[in-house]
Amino acid sequence: MDVLPLDKSTYYPTMLFEDYSSLIWTERFNTSGEFQLTSSNIQKTIETFPLGSLVSLRDTTEVMMVETHSIEPNNSDGTPQITISGRSLDSFLENRILLPIVYGESWETLQEYTPQEMICLLLWNALVNDTGEDPTKPSGVGTLLFDYLAVVPNLVVSLDLNSLDEKPLKHKWSLSSGDVSTTLLDIQSAYSIGVRSIRPTQESMAYSRVSFLVSSNRNIRGKMSLEFIESDPTNLRFDVYKGINRTIHQNTVTPVIFQESTGHLINPKYLRSIKDYKNNAVVLNSKELNAFPPESITSPSTWNSNTKYYESDEVFFNGSFWTAIKEPDIGEEPGVEISGKVNPWAVFNPYYYLGVNSINALSALGETEIYRRKIVSMADSEISPYSPYKYGQDYFLGDVITFSGSYASETSMFINEIVRTDNEEGESISPGIIHYSDISESGSSLYFGNETSESGIDAIGFDRRITFIDAGTVGFDDPEITPT
Repeated sequence: MDVLPLDKSTYYPTMLFEDYSSLIWTERFNTSGEFQLTSSNIQKTIETFPLGSLVSLRDTTEVMMVETHSIEPNNSDGTPQITISGRSLDSFLENRILLPIVYGESWETLQEYTPQEMICLLLWNALVNDTGEDPTKPSGVGTLLFDYLAVVPNLVVSLDLNSLDEKPLKHKWSLSSGDVSTTLLDIQSAYSIGVRSIRPTQESMAYSRVSFLVSSNRNIRGKMSLEFIESDPTNLRFDVYKGINRTIHQNTVTPVIFQESTGHLINPKYLRSIKDYKNNAVVLNSKELNAFPPESITSPSTWNSNTKYYESDEVFFNGSFWTAIKEPDIGEEPGVEISGKVNPWAVFNPYYYLGVNSINALSALGETEIYRRKIVSMADSEISPYSPYKYGQDYFLGDVITFSGSYASETSMFINEIVRTDNEEGESISPGIIHYSDISESGSSLYFGNETSESGIDAIGFDRRITFIDAGTVGFDDPEITPT
């Protein structure tokens, strides 16, 4: 394989590197890829691939970052050799953080987004946005990005319009403090969405570049816009996409069917596990709400004149939600103190008690966690060179194909990873395949406190598995890392 060191500003190759004894290059659909290169030419390898440098291959657009140098004697004669390794660029989101307006409290996006659009927003906000404004929050004090000067030069975010859902799920999303990578990977896994880096070339294809409005107008702040780019030989881009359905259950494209019985698979391996499986989620938070009804509403006789209420405080009162319209001083006007911990309305409207205003946002939080805990069903195999299907021609990373093995009936699986190897035995390429499922197929109940979703309880006894989510958990205080 032709290894290409890249310039960190232009992302174009600086040379061709062939002085290595082995290379393993793994690209993954919805988790970070990785590579490992071993060479006996230690000095040249260190000079060509310093820590933090970028690397790609001639036959892929994926970009990875060198993170580790390891020098050890080889196993055959003890001669020192160097192994460099690293991960795909999406892993860099571990060095970007989400910060709330009020420490320890989750918040909700201003606009509704599909899962793909939400991933675009996370990427754009963390790596591209140089306005200083965070469009996930209202305009004003406390909404500036943590470090908007740490944008990555010559980087854009794009959305693959050819792989959009026919009936997209669109809702507001609940966010909480932490690194961007964790939130990103949760959404990717739950909704089967990929993020790929595409380095620029002189033959760059057209794409749709995304950006988000940072207007002070709350009604449009955070709205996503698309710009069609016909050609772009300058920018590296993070492309958000979904795989193509190539199973026997569609008639749009030619089906891809891997069959062990016909010799397509070499030494297949199978894994199925319920070790981390959960089918119910309980989402709780200890947030208390103090609020008062608007002036036009007759205050209840139990109003507390010793409590100060704040603008935008909200309360469930007389069967409706109300929002405070200004900040009164203590005792200025009647109000009512509502504690989500003890008030009966918290039982009937637990999603509001949990600190977010949208049932959809909280549902997404619970559903994502449930999906992360789904039953594991995997198959791994080398693909025979005599198989009629070739990677990069008949199927691609993230595509859903039909799989038929000795220990797996005909089922839909998706291409989760592609592993390229190059060593003394020659070059090879093999896909990793896992069972395909979407979050909409989970069929799991979502608990809000003591209430259940409309679907009800779908399992009892030893078949019922519950996971707990603290919607207000905050656990990130590490410094971010600025790219050079």
